[in-house]
Amino acid sequence: MGPAGEGERRVRVNRTMLAAGLSLAVLAAGCGGGGGSTPTVPEGEPTVSIDGERLVPVRDACHVQGTVTNLNPTRRLDVTLRYQAVDAAEKLLGTTRTDLTGLAPGEQRSFNATGFAANGRGLVPCSAIARFDRIETTITPR
Repeated sequence: MGPAGEGERRVRVNRTMLAAGLSLAVLAAGCGGGGGSTPTVPEGEPTVSIDGERLVPVRDACHVQGTVTNLNPTRRLDVTLRYQAVDAAEKLLGTTRTDLTGLAPGEQRSFNATGFAANGRGLVPCSAIARFDRIETTITPR
């Protein structure tokens, strides 16, 4: 299975497909989030479901919170989620990420991505964000 070894593969979700799906979910849910959407990573056997992605102000920063469920019936998974935020003029404001390690089969876990930030700008407040998109979902079976 390559240099990573048997069972140690990394799966990257098609960013264009995810961005398009999340954009539609954002339009359906209103300004600024994936609330109400349940995107599932479309990679062979069931892997993860990401639910309730939403913006949450935490002090001077804007975080993304939600839940991830491991749909794989037999494998623990490590999941990395990356997001970007844009303003009303579609200008990139900043990015954030979260890492969830060792999700047991069937486990549902809440996440709180660090605040959106940009080099030279610092932390991004929720009031500046018109839309956010998940730009990467990386799943690593253990």
